[in-house]
Amino acid sequence: SPRHYHGYADMVQKLQQINLRWGNVTRLYTLSKTTWGGRKLWVLQISTDAKRERSELKPMFKYVANMHGNEAVGKELLLGLPEFLLERYYSGHNSEIEMLVNSTDIHFLFTMNPDGLEQATLGNCWGADQHSGRLNGRNVDLNRNFPTKNDLGKPLSEIFRSKEPETRSVMRWILENPFVLSTNFHDGAVVANYPFDD
Repeated sequence: SPRHYHGYADMVQKLQQINLRWGNVTRLYTLSKTTWGGRKLWVLQISTDAKRERSELKPMFKYVANMHGNEAVGKELLLGLPEFLLERYYSGHNSEIEMLVNSTDIHFLFTMNPDGLEQATLGNCWGADQHSGRLNGRNVDLNRNFPTKNDLGKPLSEIFRSKEPETRSVMRWILENPFVLSTNFHDGAVVANYPFDD
């Protein structure tokens, strides 16, 4: 039988359990906007600074998954990563993971498109129409909704006004935090993107 993927409510419950279990090095928070469907964009932070101001020069890293709601494999892999890291961190037997958690500020956005996730059908990740779950609650492809080089020089207020709430939330998150590295999980082919390669 097909594997069960975490829906939105299951995902939130799992994040709350992780935060409760490892509360001294985790923080659970939401981004600034809710989706068209009224869902929050949940982020889990893992850091020894999770409960205080970030240490100077501690690098911030972000993982983002499920930008296309019907691409759930990256979200599922990402949901397993915090427990993997934290169990090994507290075991005291993995110096690489101890060093990673002690020296890095890691943020996980498990689904950027929870409306699409809830619309998606288990086992069908190929669709690209409004019924497949790929698009957000207003039928917009969030992967094509970020600013491009053509937006250079435009006022931020104009750029923000033309974007979806999920995109605005991630843009604000990026502008307010000095992330030095990011990964965005999609399902399908392996692609490396560079700035202004739209």
